[in-house]
Amino acid sequence: MILKWYSHQNRRWADTLNPDRKHAVKYYDILLKEGKKASTIANILFALKHYYDFIGKELNLKPPKQTVKQVDFLTIMEAKTLLYKIDSFRDYAMVLVMLYGGLRVSEVCNLDRKDVDLHSRSFFRNSFLFPPLVHADSETHHPNDGISIS
Repeated sequence: MILKWYSHQNRRWADTLNPDRKHAVKYYDILLKEGKKASTIANILFALKHYYDFIGKELNLKPPKQTVKQVDFLTIMEAKTLLYKIDSFRDYAMVLVMLYGGLRVSEVCNLDRKDVDLHSRSFFRNSFLFPPLVHADSETHHPNDGISIS
């Protein structure tokens, strides 16, 4: 990428096997000015650092701080409201598994019969056992009866 930038700017490396730190710093500044994401800049710096290591030079540039996204999730009341509005057993079971196991829609769609143990009322995903959804001594609920989520 740095070589691409230099050729794009109608500039050439004096010696591509012996780049200066100032070239990497200038490229870093341009990436920041272009508004590249912090993760993109970090990946580019990672590659540059390995290139500089390969040619026997040291490059100590710190990637910009990455912000951590706040994960949105349903509250207990929102989850209960969602479950109360479901009319079919199939959809109720799918949403319940998603809520209980933290699975995405695609992960629920990719569950196989071998992943679900109806006898113990538990399921496996990627070798992780999710405990029973309801206790074995609990009575069966109709989807519109709701379920206790604690």
